[in-house]
Amino acid sequence: MLNLMKYRQQADYREVGGTGVSGREADDRYAPIDVLAKLGAKVVFPAEVLEGSEACDRLGLVCYPRRTPFNAL
Repeated sequence: MLNLMKYRQQADYREVGGTGVSGREADDRYAPIDVLAKLGAKVVFPAEVLEGSEACDRLGLVCYPRRTPFNAL
């Protein structure tokens, strides 16, 4: 699965009361590596988009062992 991520300059944590974190930092904190591992999936290609694209800031290619775990998400 290809994940294209676009970040806000400031993360929106109004519901939980957090402030002062960029969208990129919030995504780094979230990184569901443990959840993916439980499904037998892994990030096989993470990349920062340095410039030239307004569509995304970061991308990640995740490999799942089969379609079933992917559908369970």
